[in-house]
Amino acid sequence: MEDIFSIGEVSGLLEVPAATIRFWEQEGLISPCKGANRYRAYGPRELAEIADVIFLRSSGVPVKKILQLRRFDLEQYQGGLRQMEEHMQRHLDTCQRICGQIQKQMANTQEVLRLQREPYQPEEVPFEKIARFDFHTAAGEQILVTTAISGVSMEGAARNLAAEAPDDDFDKYLATTQKNWNEQLSKIEITCDDPDEKVKFYTALYHSMLAPTIYNDVDGAYYGPDKQVHQADRWTNYSTFSLWDTYRAAHPLYTYIEPQRVNDMVQSFLVFFEQNGRLPVWNFYGSETDMMIGYHAVPVIVDAYLKGIGNFDPKKALEACVATANIDEYRGIGLYKKYGYVPYDVTDHYNSENWSLSKTLEYAYDDYCIARMADKLGERQIADAFYKRSQNYKNVYNPQASFMQPRDNKGNFIQPFSPDDYTPHICESNGWQYFWSVQQDVDGLIGLVGGTERFAQKLDSMFTYNPSADEDLPIFSTGMIGQYAHGNEPSHHVIYLFNAVGQPWKTQKYAAEVMHELYKNTPAGLCGNCLLYTSDAADE
Repeated sequence: MEDIFSIGEVSGLLEVPAATIRFWEQEGLISPCKGANRYRAYGPRELAEIADVIFLRSSGVPVKKILQLRRFDLEQYQGGLRQMEEHMQRHLDTCQRICGQIQKQMANTQEVLRLQREPYQPEEVPFEKIARFDFHTAAGEQILVTTAISGVSMEGAARNLAAEAPDDDFDKYLATTQKNWNEQLSKIEITCDDPDEKVKFYTALYHSMLAPTIYNDVDGAYYGPDKQVHQADRWTNYSTFSLWDTYRAAHPLYTYIEPQRVNDMVQSFLVFFEQNGRLPVWNFYGSETDMMIGYHAVPVIVDAYLKGIGNFDPKKALEACVATANIDEYRGIGLYKKYGYVPYDVTDHYNSENWSLSKTLEYAYDDYCIARMADKLGERQIADAFYKRSQNYKNVYNPQASFMQPRDNKGNFIQPFSPDDYTPHICESNGWQYFWSVQQDVDGLIGLVGGTERFAQKLDSMFTYNPSADEDLPIFSTGMIGQYAHGNEPSHHVIYLFNAVGQPWKTQKYAAEVMHELYKNTPAGLCGNCLLYTSDAADE
């Protein structure tokens, strides 16, 4: 006769609280049998069920997802486990990278501690690695230190210092800085009797101006991605372009309040292309980080061109856009051109994070921008080709699920698939949040869904379908209203889609909720998930 255990015995045996086992039973994850005394009883089958649930929960799988897996056959269950493996591997790679950075920082810290304990010996401290300053100050004494930096040379830093801070006068430069920021922030004036509202607005506006950053010395010299020193002549070189984050709203804002800087930013893109062979994705000073996805320098260039901003050569700019969009070996672009989407089961050097579904949708939007620019320049052949590519979003729409869904290289939609899940195939979002990433063809998206009424119903669901209470949301899912995540960029335009289906009052309702509930006059009062762009939504 097989062994039968009580819930208390199972709790002790598997080190799981009895209350947790009861909760799993209520949720339908396990089904205990009844013993002779009519109490819960657990045999080998039930113990195996509980062990399976323990494993899945310890792997971060939500209860709702486990229920889905239980309904699948063994082949589908295997597929779900493979997805989990991919997800965990991605996080493992990230953790290993972070561990490497921590180890490096620990080594640097150890060196600093050593130097603090030992008398200063110039020969022991190479200037290219570390600098140490000792000031023998009395209690309460203040010192004034004036510094400068350069991305080119020590001589460049000296020239920058002489040009930007020739006087050892802290109060002078404080006043100058205050004046500069007042001029910057006054580019937009608001009328409001509530001081909290003013603080929120101008704090968010300030955040939108922290980047991009000037990256050249006072004489125009800067260090390029080709590891050579170049000269900016009658324009300013900019860097720190987090383009996946900023092309959606921050850069359109700059076209209104900073048109000259926009021109210089485009010039910076074009010289970066000349020096690196492609437009920047997420460049940082004299390098490309290759973070995030898309070729989103394109919409920034096209937006400037269509608004008549700048004196850059539009034909050369178009050539750079087209060339970047056709680098087959880069981030699945060749696969995207071949299949009309980026398959989730084919990886390359740049595809460790996958994000196949998001890449398809982002590429399609950028392609539309290229088509618009080519159209205006009279480049009919280019325009037609990229208008066609901009429709590739339709290739990842699954009419049965009514969601955008990853596909393999044979055309099969991934199974299992839940739009609630955060997977390696969707960039910092889930299926709900990325479904709407068809900014270039909202009417076409409405048609895919089945018309205005169905589309409006799906929009309503986006804002009313709340994550389950036990769901462990990732860090970028902040400012949640239903499945809408205001703290991350892909959701930002969704509120305004109610206007496209004749329901502007809902846009007004949710926009008001965002402004009043997700922005506060507190130290952490701006909704967002990034250290730099904590006011993403303020860019709207």
